[in-house]
Amino acid sequence: MIQIINATSKTDFDAVRELYYETWQAAYAGLLPASFLAHLTKARWHPETQWRTLLLAVTETGQIVGVCRYGKARLPKYSAGVNCSRFTCYQRGNIKALVPN
Repeated sequence: MIQIINATSKTDFDAVRELYYETWQAAYAGLLPASFLAHLTKARWHPETQWRTLLLAVTETGQIVGVCRYGKARLPKYSAGVNCSRFTCYQRGNIKALVPN
């Protein structure tokens, strides 16, 4: 069973960083130039600076399998709402939406 929880200042940000990296490598293969993906490193992501606006999908054992950053809508026409990207889970090469848009 997967639970959705708020990140805290004590979250395992290395695990979140790894999830972002692996998800980008799998999701954008064939869509973005391979040279771009090859130059990405885990250091590209800084979830520890955004923990107040992160939701995490975690397994019963505490493994982080999904992440979503939320906040004010990016476009003015949606300024009354909140923006949250879809949760994406990455597990052994498979990417799937956890919560549909």
